[in-house]
Amino acid sequence: MNRRYRIGLAGFLWLLAGILAPGPAAQEAMTAERWARDLDVLAAELPGRHKNLFFRTSQAEFKKGVHDLRAALPSLHPDEIMAGLLRLVASIGDSHTTVGYRPRQGLPLMLYWFKDGIHVLTTTGEFAEILYGRVTALAGRPIEEAAAVLASVIPHENQAQ
Repeated sequence: MNRRYRIGLAGFLWLLAGILAPGPAAQEAMTAERWARDLDVLAAELPGRHKNLFFRTSQAEFKKGVHDLRAALPSLHPDEIMAGLLRLVASIGDSHTTVGYRPRQGLPLMLYWFKDGIHVLTTTGEFAEILYGRVTALAGRPIEEAAAVLASVIPHENQAQ
């Protein structure tokens, strides 16, 4: 398992698009006003529905995140808005509290983070040459940096998750 691979910018963008982008129909139908209403519902309902929403993040930090995202809505692309919602909910630090989101595409890979790095465990025939290889970078950034970006939008409670 000493092969190393760098996923180029196109691969990184494909990965992020699959993680962050809502389906085309949802993107077309959403306006800044509709996003704002959804964000307001989230901000109002989540604290009341969660047993202890502010066990890791303070109420003030959560409200600031909501305020900052709401203020930025008119200038953001739908992908950026979705990433903002994912980041806001992930900031809570509860892996059971998530945004109901399904990527519209993904990479045909199963990755696993071993002690020595992230390796490709399974893939399709067309990518057989990277099977069992180690991923060292995404879009020219070290894999650790890319993982930190993804961790900011994926709810988790510890490093194992």
